[in-house]
Amino acid sequence: MANDPREAVESFIKQAGTSEAYALATVVWTRNATSAKPGAKAIITDNGELIGWVGSSCVQGAVRKVGQEVLKSGEAKMIRVKPKEDVSSSHDDDGVELHKSGCPSKGTSDIFIEAVVPRSQLVICGNSFVARSLAELGAAVGFDVVQAAPGIEAESEGRLRVVRDFKFADVERLEQSYWVVATQGARDRDALGVALAQDAPYVAFVGSGKKMIALKKALLEAGISAERLERVICPAGLDLGSVEPAEIAVSILAQVIQLRHAESDKGAVGGSDTAKCA
Repeated sequence: MANDPREAVESFIKQAGTSEAYALATVVWTRNATSAKPGAKAIITDNGELIGWVGSSCVQGAVRKVGQEVLKSGEAKMIRVKPKEDVSSSHDDDGVELHKSGCPSKGTSDIFIEAVVPRSQLVICGNSFVARSLAELGAAVGFDVVQAAPGIEAESEGRLRVVRDFKFADVERLEQSYWVVATQGARDRDALGVALAQDAPYVAFVGSGKKMIALKKALLEAGISAERLERVICPAGLDLGSVEPAEIAVSILAQVIQLRHAESDKGAVGGSDTAKCA
């Protein structure tokens, strides 16, 4: 672990990358004697660990508590930690949330705490026109995209990572990802088997209902549970009347975005029985 608090924060952020959620606390204003000055930062993990420096133990308790609240809600907060004898309500005159400090220095600190959450990950199986369009659009709107297909050349560029032959061994967050099988005849069963092995929030199949029925039968015989198979959305995407590959990709991405927002609101979304699919 780094001895310098700034280095500790920078090291954590670098290691966390886009795969780990955390809260970031920044001291923005101080008055009287405080051990941390404006610009000081600390990380609060989901288990309450504090990495970095935003003040002594008189401040750290409040920062830990609020940091975990911010992680759960996703809403940033400004808090003010001031001498306990000066705190008589939950908020100061300017609306800032107050927390008591018992430090003899009698210092006051304003600390801004924000959630840093991983980007959503979209996993696409296949190298069809729909798959390629979806990969391009997904990266453009901010998803981390992983595309896998038989014989495809493995590479990474920006938010798009390409892996060969459904080899996901070193890909993180598979169970938190949104999966789309757009193989369209190129090892459909293999791709669906890999996708259904994950406890993912979304698995969609680009293909006809008749093909899905045949694939379900084969996958049941291969040991995939009927419960898992019933979660597959087919046809994939919202019913936008889509016909062209790019249009189908838009309808799928719209459904994924709808689900992502519904999850944050404790909602749910399912497939459309009348959606058109290639």
